[in-house]
Order: sequence, then C-alpha cells, then structure tokens
Amino acid sequence: MELPLHPSYPERGRRVLRVKAEKGTAQLWVSRRDSEHMDAGSRFRLMGLANIEIVAVEDNTLIAEVHSWGVEEAKKLRIPLIHWLPSEGNVKMTVKGPQGSAVGLAEPNIMRESVDSVVQLVRYGFCRIDWKGENEVLVYYAHP
Repeated sequence: MELPLHPSYPERGRRVLRVKAEKGTAQLWVSRRDSEHMDAGSRFRLMGLANIEIVAVEDNTLIAEVHSWGVEEAKKLRIPLIHWLPSEGNVKMTVKGPQGSAVGLAEPNIMRESVDSVVQLVRYGFCRIDWKGENEVLVYYAHP
C-alpha cells in the first residue's frame, strides 16, 4: 500500500508498505502501549489504512475486522489513531535518548535514508540516523 510521507504535505512524496494478505486476512503489528487496553468492541483507526473494530482478544493477539474505510468516519466516531507496521520485513531500531535506550521495529523504508539524516518517527519525534546495519538501525532522539 502507498502512503504519504507526511499527510499534510503530499509534495514530500510517498512510501510503500507491503501487507501480505491471505484469504482476506492480514497480520499487522501495533504497539503494546496502544493494544494493551483494548477489548472486544474497541474501535480505532490504523493510520492511512482503515477503521478497525476488535472482535476478540486471544493471548497477546487482537482479532479485528474492518469497520469502515474513511478518515472522515474515524473523525465522526472520535476513535484513536494508531500507527501500525506490516508483520514482515521490518527493521530492528534502537533509539538512544536522554532517558536511555529503547528497542523496537521500524518500517523497512528507513533503510533508504542516509546516515546523519533526520527522520520523523510517527508519534515519537525526530531522530538522527547514526548507524545502519543489514536489518537494523541506530538513531539518536533529537526532539519531539
């Protein structure tokens, strides 16, 4: 799927996220912080994708269905916006900042950026790329 680099500035270009779907089902990652308080019936918008409703929670897995597609519907429903990643192809990311280090996942598109580039991490802030390995990246937090 193709998404804008920045929703308010389409002239900045687009990025592609590959979502593998089989038999009408796709697996996606959302952060634990976003998912840990969700129950059956919870609704949210996967940024740039769709409005989702949880139908069941099994262990650490949310089972969900598309509720609707439009962002205007999400605004009308006043549901939270949640960042997501495909379940495959992501890059290990370490963020170093004043409060220590955090390790997580980043979109594979970050590997197109050069060392010393400043990138915006959705819902996190701006970071400078310090180092890139084969499937991992080290960034330093700059500001919100």
